[in-house]
Amino acid sequence: LDQQPGDATPQPFAFAPASRPGGPGFEPWTPPSQQIFCYATRTTAATEALIVAAPRSKYEAGAEGVGASPRYCPSLETKVQRFPNRTHLVWLEPEGLDTDVVYPNGLSNSLNPEDQERMLRTIPGLERATMLRPGYGVEYDYVDPRELRPSLETRRGAGLFLAGP
Repeated sequence: LDQQPGDATPQPFAFAPASRPGGPGFEPWTPPSQQIFCYATRTTAATEALIVAAPRSKYEAGAEGVGASPRYCPSLETKVQRFPNRTHLVWLEPEGLDTDVVYPNGLSNSLNPEDQERMLRTIPGLERATMLRPGYGVEYDYVDPRELRPSLETRRGAGLFLAGP
């Protein structure tokens, strides 16, 4: 596994001048707790073979009646389909300071839970991992903001309200 330390001098995401180095009233931000490392690993040829051989999920992006997965975080099945014969990056992100739970970022998928367990065994560093919850596919949609009233009620469907940004 490749250790991935955090920034030596972390900067929060902010637009206020007091949050930017050199801005009026700037005070360096200090993380509220100790920083811990993330780790990077990659899928393998065995991972790809398992995904290609696994039964297709009715929820997989591109399946009939299912929308496309988001471009910026495609499912692992989509990555394997679009970019065959490559390895794919997986970020192992600790969930906190007082837990040994690690989130494997980059493994979103719609495989059956049994196949997900088998998939983990093909990735360096995860061979003996315990899956706490299976992954699931996510479908995104978009509504033109001009279709919403200030209350977030849709203009075309009276009484239909959408959540925030």
